[in-house]
Amino acid sequence: MIRRPAEAKARAAIEAFLSDVAPGCPNYDLCEDGDDGWAFWVAQMDTTSYLHHDMRIEWYGTGWPERYDYDGETGNWIEKEPTHG
Repeated sequence: MIRRPAEAKARAAIEAFLSDVAPGCPNYDLCEDGDDGWAFWVAQMDTTSYLHHDMRIEWYGTGWPERYDYDGETGNWIEKEPTHG
């Protein structure tokens, strides 16, 4: 039977990954996915990415910081106004 990685191990892998692909990322959310993996996303409006049982990450990107700002006081994500240039 394939087992889901422990949450602490999953978080360590995700945080190491995010430090490479999204340095300075202010926050992310995580939840169990299926029987053997984890789902995670940076901004609430992002597409969900996945950490598989073998610790492989399936990354679909983030809108931070281009499309969303994080309000550290409230913990909310705010969509940026489009810039025209």
